Amino acid sequence: MGFIVGLALTIIIGQVPRLLGIPKGSGDFFEQLWSVLSHLGDINGPTLVVGLASLAIVLGCRRFLAVVPGPLVAVD
Repeated sequence: MGFIVGLALTIIIGQVPRLLGIPKGSGDFFEQLWSVLSHLGDINGPTLVVGLASLAIVLGCRRFLAVVPGPLVAVD
């Protein structure tokens, strides 16, 4: 269980900079986390809005319209 949680956190911290529109840090998990936290003032608003809207579309399609491919709708 701990391995899966650690892997999930590593993937999440790798994707958060793209969602926020900030530069991605290098190094291990804690160095990347510190990079994200130190660049919170540099968040790109339009990138964040598009990322959150895409995430909402994917999760909404999965929850309410299971036959609709959410990632395809979000990309289109």
